[in-house]
Amino acid sequence: MHNINLVFHEAGHVFFKPFGRFMMILGGSLMQLLVPIVLMLGFILKNHDNFSASICLWWLGQSLMDLAPYIDDAMDQQLMLLGGKTGADSPGSHDWNNILIEFDVLEKCHAYAKLTDMAGTLVMLLAFAWGIIILLKQYRQIKS
Repeated sequence: MHNINLVFHEAGHVFFKPFGRFMMILGGSLMQLLVPIVLMLGFILKNHDNFSASICLWWLGQSLMDLAPYIDDAMDQQLMLLGGKTGADSPGSHDWNNILIEFDVLEKCHAYAKLTDMAGTLVMLLAFAWGIIILLKQYRQIKS
């Protein structure tokens, strides 16, 4: 899933570039989260397909969990980035270092990462429960 998320993450930088430097930086993570949200809403509102929406909600949770290590690395900047270098090797290239510095909360990166990971886990569990409820309802309808 990481590579799927990565495509939308990188596209978000391009999509949000016209809105300024900060939005371009935030846009990667934002787009990574917006795509499953928009698809989920589309399945609910247009297709009336709650099971597919539950899968998109699961994807949102997974995407949050996918962002957590990146947020956690904001201070140390040791994760390998797309260009083959770490954030420490390429100053200004680590999104979450830039985002958290902008708000003067870089020292809280580990707490934000843990919170993001926990939120992702909770969203995935809720999505799983939602999907099971839908399947059980469908099973009961077929059986009766």
